[in-house]
Formats: sequence, structure tokens, C-alpha cells
Amino acid sequence: MLSKLQRFTLMIKSTIIKHPLEILFVTYVTILLINNVSDYELIKRFQNLIALFPICFILLYLIRDTKAYWLFALIPIAIVFFFDQINLTLLEDSRYWATIFCVFLCLISQYWYKNNHYFVAGTTNKLVNIVFATVLSGIIFATLSAITIAIIALFDLNKQNNFHIFEKFGIFSSFWAFPVLFLTLEQQTTNDSRYLNRISEMLLNWILSPALIIYTAIIYAYVIFIAAKGQMPDGVVANVALPYLAFGLAIQAVQLLLKNAKWQWFYSLFTYLALLPLTLIWYAIYIRFSHYGLTEARIYLVIGTITLSICYTLLLFKQLAQYRLFSAVSIAIILISVFILDPKTVALKDQTKRLDNYLLKHKLLDVNNKISTKAVLKYQESLNENRDEAEYFYSMLHYVARGMPAAQFKEKYGVNSSYDLMSEIRERNTDPRYFEATNSELVRLTKADMANAREYITFSSQLYRPNSFSHQKIENKLCQKLLSQGYYFEGNILNIEYQYSETAQDCSSITQDPTEFVIYFKGLGTTIEFNINDILKKIFAKHHLSITQQHKNEVLEKIKGDLLKMDLGNSVLGLKHIELRFEDNIGYIVESISTQYIMLK
Repeated sequence: MLSKLQRFTLMIKSTIIKHPLEILFVTYVTILLINNVSDYELIKRFQNLIALFPICFILLYLIRDTKAYWLFALIPIAIVFFFDQINLTLLEDSRYWATIFCVFLCLISQYWYKNNHYFVAGTTNKLVNIVFATVLSGIIFATLSAITIAIIALFDLNKQNNFHIFEKFGIFSSFWAFPVLFLTLEQQTTNDSRYLNRISEMLLNWILSPALIIYTAIIYAYVIFIAAKGQMPDGVVANVALPYLAFGLAIQAVQLLLKNAKWQWFYSLFTYLALLPLTLIWYAIYIRFSHYGLTEARIYLVIGTITLSICYTLLLFKQLAQYRLFSAVSIAIILISVFILDPKTVALKDQTKRLDNYLLKHKLLDVNNKISTKAVLKYQESLNENRDEAEYFYSMLHYVARGMPAAQFKEKYGVNSSYDLMSEIRERNTDPRYFEATNSELVRLTKADMANAREYITFSSQLYRPNSFSHQKIENKLCQKLLSQGYYFEGNILNIEYQYSETAQDCSSITQDPTEFVIYFKGLGTTIEFNINDILKKIFAKHHLSITQQHKNEVLEKIKGDLLKMDLGNSVLGLKHIELRFEDNIGYIVESISTQYIMLK
């Protein structure tokens, strides 16, 4: 055991010597992230560095044996110092994910062997090393966490302030241990087929190959079934056939590594058997496009299907059946599709056109060519139980609203968002005793806002009016009655707190005053405490409305701005959502709120 550990230590030392730039890069990034893990805003600032980390690491690894290795030291330096100059959120950009996938394909196709056996062996070895490195880095994280938990428990340390240490362990395991372990495992001979032969033979011959045969039989049985019934394939068949083709292509490739491969009669026919599922996918794509139009996900489905179609076509010709060509074709198709065609823009244009045609066809626009809430409500009522049609309309509306800038969507259709339209329709179609106001706009601050603010804190949370379910039973038939609820700001950490009073009454017998909804904020230099229903009374009085009289939603819409931006005197509470309810003999009360920010004057 000791000798194996010493050997592994020597392998790590050898890795550090052979891969100096990679080690320096992962070490610097790890230290940078660990030192900023406690601040969420700083972590958000480093998200582009996190996104570029795997690309830079793989690039350095792939050029390590070239003369340009030290010249490329400028790349990690540039990334480390200028990542925050990128005016894109890379993790939310489809072009980034296309790039990362292509870089990953370059990694597992590293030497681009013409010989299929060597190519598949190298690819498999890379994938296995990635899996082993993931498992080992997970073990390191679990070990460090277990030791820390033991120390905290045994020495009764402050548990609330120790959460960030586990985040640091996670960063260390992911950004340092994993890449270093991968480089270490890569030191082994990649062409040694014995490395995987025993396990892979059992796995492929007796588990995966039979599964693929059964999978094939199910697809052909489905085709016979629909042919006997005189039906056409359903669009959902793509969800079954696409994984089947990708799964089959991978298993067929790994057969080259087996010394005692079974089921060769099946694999000799597999390329031809795959043509029927491939046809089913193209038919399913046709159904989805003709009925529902383009979406970004459906365009990616086409990209994947085109790639598989080319790969299976190449397999039909022995001279072209080279797996390195499959990788090259995949990379080319992905880069062309994402960087030249831009699936997101193409899909948004198509869905916008379909939505415009739908609105015109069903007369859902007003005289100003904006969406008419009354017309939509009337149309929705005419659909009766036809939920599919209603879902189709709202799915188009949601897609366009998500893809289009909020200001452009409002200018074109006359509503803030699809959710605002649905909320307004729901209000007209539901209990008039309830009123909801929602703010879906982003928080944007001007210099004037900051000049009048001592501090501005954004936070998202939800609070509900205390009721009979808010009380807690304790021992000796006692009950804790909820008095107030609020927030305690401790540095960069926000804690939600609840204050109770103990009573000898049974919880079920306690009557709760519906006007009591006390909220407080602590840790802001001064304690802010208020009954939100008192603020509600002031808002109604400001607009000369009686709070004890029920009003139409059109009237309450006039006070929406003040409801969502509550003036607390020495501060302003911004809300994303507020729900009011009218109580007989009492008037309007606040049922729930969803916070957005608090501004200290």
C-alpha cells in the first residue's frame, strides 16, 4: 500500500514537472476563487473566468508537446487579467457551450489517429481518466469535509459561520485537484488495452450490447405496431431514436478494443438497422417544425441529427469510416451552426412571425395593434376544454417574451411580459376579493438614486401573513404564537428570522388578528420594524381610497406603484410581488409579499 502511495506521489511530481503552465494556471485560479468565495457578488464577477477555465486548461494541455507551448503562456495571463472585460455572460451564451463541446471533442480526439483502433483506444482512455479524476477529487472533497465536520462537532465551534469552508473545499477539489489528477492519470500508457479490457468486455458483451439489441427490437416493434394500425409516427419518437443512435455509435466504436467481442453478427448489420430510426427522427423533426415552429432546442436537435446522419453515411463506406472524421465533422457542423446561423436569433424570428400570424388570425389585437386582454380572455373562454390550443398560444408568447428585450416586447405587444398578461387575465377570471401587483422589471439605479441612498441592498425572499398554521406546538401542550418575521443582515449573509411568544393555549384555538403582519430588518445600523398593513392604510389614504370598501381592480391598479415601492420613512422597500385580500368588516389586508430590494435613505 505504501509503495503504491509513493508511486502515485512520484507521478504527481512528474506531472508538475511536465505540465508547469497548466499547474501554475490552475493554482492561480484556485487561489483567486478561494479568496473570494465568501462574497456572492465577487463570485458573479468571476463567472467568466470560471467559464474560460476549462478551455484554457485543455488548450495548454493539447499544445504541451509543441514548440509554441511557452509562447501560449500569454493566453492564461490574458484570461486571468482581462476576463472581466468581456461584455458577455458566457455561461448563458449558447456559443460558449458550442465552443466548450468542440474543445472537449479536440481533447478526446487528441492525436487524430487514422487507425480506428488507436483513435477509439485514446478516446476511451481519456474518458476513463476524466471519470477517475472526478471520483478521486470527490473523495478528496468528502475527506476534507468529514474531517472538518468532526472538528466542528467535537470542539463545539460556531456552525453557522463555517459553511464557506466547504465551498472552499469544493473549489479546491474542482479547480485544482481534478485537473492535476487528470494530468497525473494521463501519464500512463494510453495504448495499453489491458488497462480496461476485463471490465469493458464484461460491460459491453453482457450488458450494453444486449441492451442495444433490445433497444433496436423495441424501435422496430413500434414501427410494425403503427404500420398495423395505419398510423404515422409521433413527434416524441425523436426523444427515443436520437439517444439510440448516439448510444449505438459509441458502443459500435468501442467494439474495436475488445479481444473477445460478442454479437458481431448484430454489429455487422447495425449501420443498416440504424437507417430506419434515422428516418423516424427526420419525420419527427418535420412534425415539430410544421406544428410548433422553430425553437433553439429544436434547431440543436436538427444539428445533432445532421451530425449523426453524416456519421452513419460515412460508416456505409469502409474507406470513409474513420472516427477522426466523425469528430472533425461534428466540430465543423457545431461551429457553423452556432456562430454563423445563430439558432437563438433564427428561432426567435420564426416564433415571432408565428405569434403575429396567430394574433391576427384569432383577432386578439386592439385598434393599436397591441394584444387586447379582453379579446384574449374571450378567446380563452371560447376554447372551453381545449387546453392544448391555449398552451400552444401561451408557449409562443412565453418564448417570444423570453427572447426579446423587455422594452421591445412591451412596445410591440403592449404588455410588460407574458406573465403580466396571464396575471391580468387570471385576475379578471378569479375572485374579485383578491388583488395582485407584480413588478417584472430589472432594478436599475441612476446617479440620482445613489445620491439619495445611504445603502442599497437587493435580496429576494417571500413572506406570508401569519395564520393558524404559523404557530408551533411545543412541550407540555404549550404553543408558540408567531409575532413577527424579518431579516437579519450579518455581513454578506442574509438570515430570515421569526419571533414567537409562548402561550398556554392550544395552537388550534388561537385566533390571529388578520391585520397583524409585522416585519423587521436588523443589522443595517438601525432596526426597521413595521406592520405592513399600517403602510397599506397610508397608501390608500394617500390616494383618497377607503381601505374598508371593496374596489375594482382598475381602481387598485392606480396605487400599484406605491404598493411595489413602499415608503417606510427612513427607507424604501421594493417588492417584486404583493397580494391583497379584502376581508369583510376589516377591509384590505396584505396576504403575502416577495421582496426585491431595500434602500436606506
